[in-house]
Amino acid sequence: MASLALQIAEWSGKPVWIDPKVADQKITLVTGKAVTEKEAYDLLAIAIFEQKLAMVDRTSYIAVISLSDIPNGDAPIIGPDEDVLKRTDRGMIAVKIYQLRYGKASDIVDAFRRDGELISAQYAKIGFDDASNQIIVMYNIGTLQRIQRIIDALDRKSVV
Repeated sequence: MASLALQIAEWSGKPVWIDPKVADQKITLVTGKAVTEKEAYDLLAIAIFEQKLAMVDRTSYIAVISLSDIPNGDAPIIGPDEDVLKRTDRGMIAVKIYQLRYGKASDIVDAFRRDGELISAQYAKIGFDDASNQIIVMYNIGTLQRIQRIIDALDRKSVV
């Protein structure tokens, strides 16, 4: 993991802290073609995530920790006006706030919770705020993008 930390630090431009509990994990990443540094960084974040680990950008440094150790409030927040679909860092952990215009946040969250296929993630955290009609989800950017597509499809003006 030490050599990965050096590579992450080089690509991100930030220091990297590896939780001692996960320091012995090994990750092998092979591509069949040349990739840019950005693509390699994103692939590495996804590979780390696939090992049940998380790369969390804590502003001044990157932390690599177990997914089960992500406390509430530890991940960067992506506000309701920022389109998560434009992000390329699919393996990074974040909190995304989704603003609904037509649907009821509690109904959509209930649908996510009822159907484990919509969010089939053991470590994902999902909630809602009735007052602002917003949904809050913490997980990796790739899953947040999938949730965005689902919400976009469900949050439609009803035709009566």
